[in-house]
Amino acid sequence: MKLSDILFRLIILIVLSDVLYAIDFFYSSTRILSMDISLTELLLLGILAEKPQHGYHIEHLIEERGMRKWTEVGFSSIYYVLDRLEKKGLAAGAHTAGKAQKRYSITDKGMTILKEETKKRIEKRRPSNMHFMTGLAGSWLLESSELIDAFKNRRNEIKKDLQALQKKITENKDAPRSARELLSLSEALLKTEADWISAELRRIKK
Repeated sequence: MKLSDILFRLIILIVLSDVLYAIDFFYSSTRILSMDISLTELLLLGILAEKPQHGYHIEHLIEERGMRKWTEVGFSSIYYVLDRLEKKGLAAGAHTAGKAQKRYSITDKGMTILKEETKKRIEKRRPSNMHFMTGLAGSWLLESSELIDAFKNRRNEIKKDLQALQKKITENKDAPRSARELLSLSEALLKTEADWISAELRRIKK
């Protein structure tokens, strides 16, 4: 075999190797970005992105920022979700000196997923307040007096939530921007819903 033939075959092998590596890298990246991730996992990743946290501190932030009003994450489930994030390679846990509990931090892979999912969920509109919307879908079954009572009770609950939320807004003036945005949006949505209910009550009473 001529030297030129050997060199040609070597070049072909090198090119094919690079192509196969690029294909493998592409599909690996695609798998990372298409990973299934729950809302609770995404919420906790967002908190970890601020700085490494212990589970009990995450619980404190969730409570402090009023997150339980729009997401279902109990204290007992926080460590379970953190463990799941660690197994997925999205977070890393380590014991700190003198501490029995692990402190978790977000990984590079976790940050990539968080940014991608955050952008996607801000851009794409999904139905919100599905519990209330489902109730409204069947509201034709109620007598006017029953619907009026239901709306009034909901408006009273909204007023209580609004008062508590406005207190949290005052207490969290120095919180990260994302936390302040959540509180601000929650306040705007509560005010809008209360106004809508008041308008519906006036319409029903006519």
